[in-house]
Amino acid sequence: MKSDSFNIKIQFGILLFSLLTINGATAQGVLYNIIEYPVIPKVYCEMNKKVNETSGLLLFDRGIWTFNDSGGKPELYRIEKESGKISQKITLENGENYDWEDITGDEEYIYIGDFGNNKGNRKDLKIYKIAKKHIGSKKKTKVRAEIINFSYNDQESFVVNNRKNNYDCESVISFGDSLIIFSKNWVNEKTRMYKLPKTPGMYDLSTTVPLYFCLLTSMAGISMEAMFTVSISLV
Repeated sequence: MKSDSFNIKIQFGILLFSLLTINGATAQGVLYNIIEYPVIPKVYCEMNKKVNETSGLLLFDRGIWTFNDSGGKPELYRIEKESGKISQKITLENGENYDWEDITGDEEYIYIGDFGNNKGNRKDLKIYKIAKKHIGSKKKTKVRAEIINFSYNDQESFVVNNRKNNYDCESVISFGDSLIIFSKNWVNEKTRMYKLPKTPGMYDLSTTVPLYFCLLTSMAGISMEAMFTVSISLV
């Protein structure tokens, strides 16, 4: 299989700045650099055709966990790294996949972000919280998720503006007792950061801190050892 080169923008140092803000200290400046470089993908195996539009990835229990993007079934798949085969399927009994975008986890739970909002008109943004202990080892399992609902407190218009709004989101990380989400601003191409509890409920979110870097953020990850977040935008 031929692998084509593509460019990727990586944002370093966000969490270093975010930590200061989250913990109540005053940040003296935005500590980040934007690095753009070409990447040549290496094919290890063919993905199962059931996963036709993978959107988020999580390493857990020596497997890769993923799901399909908007319109897919409310299912989480365990992919074996060596073969690309699906070895487990977890179905959410009380969930739907309106626009699943990213996934993260902590020691006890997996969090799936159903917060894709290309049109800017959604009023049902949520994160599904799944207990790892309920996943087990069966090939097919049904689970019930707890639900963390949220809205943006500064959003006044819900008129459809496909990819012409600042209320899309495709990225989430787990940090301590909080979830941090990063906006994907189609209009000004900047990123905002929001913090919300991991406790199920309904939350009206205010911007934790404006991050004035120009990226259409598509995913995020955290390194606790290096204490920084990597936010990625494909261009």
